Order: sequence, then structure tokens, then C-alpha cells
Amino acid sequence: MLKSILLILLPFVLNIIVLTKLLGDGHGHLLGNPIDIVSGISFTLSFGFGVPIWLGIIISILILILPSYIALYIFLRRKKKK
Repeated sequence: MLKSILLILLPFVLNIIVLTKLLGDGHGHLLGNPIDIVSGISFTLSFGFGVPIWLGIIISILILILPSYIALYIFLRRKKKK
């Protein structure tokens, strides 16, 4: 049970750390605010690439959450094979 919870949270936290460093949004902290990360990515997509703002928000939320689901999928496939 604990392994499953860590499997979901660890990639999410690592992704927040990486995106915080890439966006320079942490203001000296290791973890940034996920809302600031989503708004920064959606702002970049909408004004930099011409993506509509609602689509930019959806894409940025997927970028933030997707590594957790990929790790969970890999874990469940390996667990199923055993």
C-alpha cells in the first residue's frame, strides 16, 4: 500500500522539482507552487506558440501529472506479470 502511494507521489514531486528549476519559479525554494507551474507553462504555450489558453491549461496539467500515471502503469504491468 505504501509502495503504491509513494509510486504516485514520488514522480509527481520530482516533476514539480524539475519544472520549478526549468521555469525558475521557486524563488530560492526546492519545491515550487504547482499552480504557478501550470500558469507558467500555459502562458508560454498560449503567447509563445499561439495555443488557446484553455488548451494550454489542459496541456500543462497533463505535463504536471503524466509522469505519475506512467510510473503507476509500469508498476502495475510488472506486478501483473509476476
